[in-house]
Amino acid sequence: MVRVIPGNNITSANVDANKNYIDGRDIANLKEVGAINDAQTGVLERADGIIAALPANGQADVDELVRLEDPNYAATLFPDERAVQPGLWKTLEWSDVAAAAEMAPFAPLAERDLTSSPQMLDYNKQFAIADLPADVQKTAKRVQLVLNSDSNATTINLPDLERAMEPASAARFKPDEIEQMKKTVAFIRAEVRKTAPAMTARIEVPKPGVETQDIPYSGSVQFKLTTNTKLVETADATYSNYRTSTSNRQLNLERSRTVTITPPPGKQVMLINMDTGKETLVKTSQQFAPGALNGKYRVEVWSQGQRVENGEVSIPSSQVERLAMSNRLGFSFVDPSGNALLRTQIPMPSDNRRGSSSYYTYQQRFEYQPTSAPPAPITTSPYGSLKPGVYKIDRPNDPIVVEMFPEGVIRLNRGNSQTWLRREENTNENAYSDSDTGHRTTARYYNGTNLAFFSNGSHTGSVQLKDDQRIA
Repeated sequence: MVRVIPGNNITSANVDANKNYIDGRDIANLKEVGAINDAQTGVLERADGIIAALPANGQADVDELVRLEDPNYAATLFPDERAVQPGLWKTLEWSDVAAAAEMAPFAPLAERDLTSSPQMLDYNKQFAIADLPADVQKTAKRVQLVLNSDSNATTINLPDLERAMEPASAARFKPDEIEQMKKTVAFIRAEVRKTAPAMTARIEVPKPGVETQDIPYSGSVQFKLTTNTKLVETADATYSNYRTSTSNRQLNLERSRTVTITPPPGKQVMLINMDTGKETLVKTSQQFAPGALNGKYRVEVWSQGQRVENGEVSIPSSQVERLAMSNRLGFSFVDPSGNALLRTQIPMPSDNRRGSSSYYTYQQRFEYQPTSAPPAPITTSPYGSLKPGVYKIDRPNDPIVVEMFPEGVIRLNRGNSQTWLRREENTNENAYSDSDTGHRTTARYYNGTNLAFFSNGSHTGSVQLKDDQRIA
């Protein structure tokens, strides 16, 4: 921490008892801004480490200047060196300044899960008899004569039909009418399943891009904070035999902040970290990498060897932040305004490749770019013959619920466990599993309908998904 000493606590006739002095200034920086000449520099360098013959550290310290004024030490100085001693204290003067204004705290780097499942399909809703196939409408009307749950003879529902086919009621109807009822049940169930599920596997993240803000400072120096937010997907890629395969696919939300400091024209800026005392000299407009500056700083503006401005600035933490999101691969992404993020492949430079022209490895990189529109509806099923939706497989002591999202990710609910399946890479079949490649997986969906389970690499069973198992 910066150590400031009142002048009345310093045993030197050359200090002002009404002023304060900083204990430690960088000699090279003082010379760079013209605060000291060659003779003064020489004296400060002689004083550096003079106490107990300590190693020089490039700093001008209060105790060292006091020691050099001791007659026994001053006797080692030439007359011209002794002449510049009194003026050295001016370089250590420290004035009071107003406390720095703080920027509003930044929200943590985070995601918001917008994943939603659809409402259950209503197979029991009333269906207009006039919308049924013409050859079954008469039988439907006949059922309504004796079984009419809503007291409306122009509509019918599945419970009415199912009760009509129960043994206690079926005797009242002819065999061909029973067959027409079965046809009606199948028709209504198929019509209900035409309802597109309102479901999505979607994540909200901070809007990618670059944003620049002013860091509050009341003086003539400009402080800018530039925030760069990216959603980045990478994978290790191998090209061989005219085919590219990938592995180790990862997704990360990244945020970095850089600070740009612009001195007034013709002037230089000295920053002194109030925690460490470390000095940073800024001669022209300069951008500092993430993490280079952080905390409260004394700001000094120097012109032609004179300190013409003192102030204080608070620079927010600029460390690089990273949120691992590989468990969200395959999801769709939106910014806080609900606008879609577009997955875009970033061309990699040729020096990123390792190997020959026929076989080489490189890193694939995708970035999710902001757009000005919400996500477009997905109209094509990624699952072959099955449509997106929720399917239930009723098995004794092992019911399975499979949520197939239109984005191309599957949530498998089995007992108390939940597993996400994603599109496999490097395979020719339309397969989904809970690993990159299908190896070391616990579940796998393939061939449009088959769902297989594994344990320690061994197949433990399979089920087949069917359209009539859809419940939402």
